Amino acid sequence: ESDRHALFSKLLDFGFSQTAASAVAQHSAGFPENGVNARMAQLQFGVDKEILSAAEACGLVTEQPDFFNLDFRTAHEDSHVVAVSKPWDAQLAYTSRADNEVGERWAGELTLRGYLEAHHTEVLNEKGEVRLCHQLDFATSGLIVSAKSRESADAVARCFRDRVARKLYAALVFGHPPWDTCVWDARIQPSKKRFKQRVSSGGKSAETHVTVACRGKLLVGEHAGKDASLLWLQPKTGRR
Repeated sequence: ESDRHALFSKLLDFGFSQTAASAVAQHSAGFPENGVNARMAQLQFGVDKEILSAAEACGLVTEQPDFFNLDFRTAHEDSHVVAVSKPWDAQLAYTSRADNEVGERWAGELTLRGYLEAHHTEVLNEKGEVRLCHQLDFATSGLIVSAKSRESADAVARCFRDRVARKLYAALVFGHPPWDTCVWDARIQPSKKRFKQRVSSGGKSAETHVTVACRGKLLVGEHAGKDASLLWLQPKTGRR
C-alpha cells in the first residue's frame, strides 16, 4: 500500500491527473519496487533530455500501464546456458554517459548484466564479463541467452551467425487480416515521427514472414470491443 501511494504521489508531481495517477498506481501494485523506481527515473530522464515531453510521457504511461513492470526473469537454465527474459527499454550493460563515464543514466537503472551478476555468476568469464551469445536491442523485449562456458557460447553464437536460430515475435494489431500467412518485404527507413519506421522505396530491404495466430476482440481498455488479431512475426533481416 505504501509503495502504491508513493508512486501515486510521484505521478501527481509529474503532471498526471488524480484519476490517471490512481489508475496507474493501482495497476502497478505488485510490480517489483526497484523496477517501478527505475522506470519513474527513466521517465524523468526522458523529459529532462527532451526525448519526449511531459504530456507525451503521461500519455505513454496511461495508454501502457505495464510501463512500470520492469522485471528480469530467468526463463530457462541448464548445464550449458541461461536464458533470461529481458524487458523492453533495458540495456544489456551500462554504457558511456554524456560525461564519458560508464554507469547509470538515471537512478536505479537496471541492466541484464546486473541481473546475471546477482543470480547467475556462472555466466561470467574470468574477467567478469558476461558470455552473451547474441544481441537484443535496448527497445526490444525478449529472450537473451548467455553461456556458462566458452564452448557453449561459441556453439550458440554459431546458431545465430549461421541463421539456424529462429526469432519469433508476437504482435497484437487492430483488425482481422484477410489472409492467414503472408510475407512483408517492403523496404523501410526511419520516419520523421519519433521512434517510428516507414515504408519507402529508398529504404533498406526487409523481409518478415507473418502468421495469424488468432482473431478476436479486445476485452479491456478504451478499445474494448474492437476487432484485433495476434500475429507471429519471423524476421529474416535484422531491421528495426
